[in-house]
Amino acid sequence: MALKGLKELLKVLDIPISDIDKIVGANNSQMAQKAKGLAPVDKGGIAQNIVPVQYGELHYGVVANAIHSGWLEFGTGGKVRIPDELAEDAAEIRTIRGGTFAQGLKNIQEWCRRKGIEEEAAYPIFISILDNGIEPNPFMYPAFVAQKKEFQQELERYFEKRFK
Repeated sequence: MALKGLKELLKVLDIPISDIDKIVGANNSQMAQKAKGLAPVDKGGIAQNIVPVQYGELHYGVVANAIHSGWLEFGTGGKVRIPDELAEDAAEIRTIRGGTFAQGLKNIQEWCRRKGIEEEAAYPIFISILDNGIEPNPFMYPAFVAQKKEFQQELERYFEKRFK
């Protein structure tokens, strides 16, 4: 989410953009770390693929690059749960399609082996997932909510110090 007019406001307040950019960048990195810590763990692929990115001055984001990140974050099928403030982003994520039936089944077979479940159970488990969906296991949104509070507090401290 970009704040329109922020650079102009900082100029009027005589605040160096670089000061705020440092705060935003540091908080973005901290959010990525929080998301990694909250990410579901199986083979570690989700956490390994969460990265902070900088698109430009005062323009940052955290990206979960694993193709199934969005499905884990929001759930699938009838079990999808999307926070209102993420509806627009989630709509884009939910259009991502990846893999084939055979690849999905293979992934579930591998998961069964790692969990000590008989491989024959993979097919009914996979069909159940396709029919019923999976519960959300959010990691990005809780990291965002936690970091948002810290970010606001850090900005407040900056402005209090700056305008004392």
